[in-house]
Amino acid sequence: MNPGQLRDTARFYKLKRVSDGAAGATAQLVLSFSTKAKLTAMRAYAAEQNGRQVIIQPYRLTIRYYKDKQPEVDMQVEYRGGYYLIEEVNETDDHFRYLSMQVKRIKPPEP
Repeated sequence: MNPGQLRDTARFYKLKRVSDGAAGATAQLVLSFSTKAKLTAMRAYAAEQNGRQVIIQPYRLTIRYYKDKQPEVDMQVEYRGGYYLIEEVNETDDHFRYLSMQVKRIKPPEP
């Protein structure tokens, strides 16, 4: 892969548990790190959800490998105005220069 293909910034968010002041807790998105990335669509497939056939469109997000910037499953990613959820971190190349993960598009978080 050519490093010049990683042109757009991806921001990775973790959910943090925050007290709501009334003996309860809520979740808040906290920026974990940001880096350059490339998003490509993978082959779509049909699946059954709630008794209906739906088309699932997975994506592959590729970033540079950094020791201190490790994405995790269930982190949210903001990329070019869209929001994605990491389903699996599944591939590194032979020389640990790039990290690839499968993500799915989700609705934007509410403010």
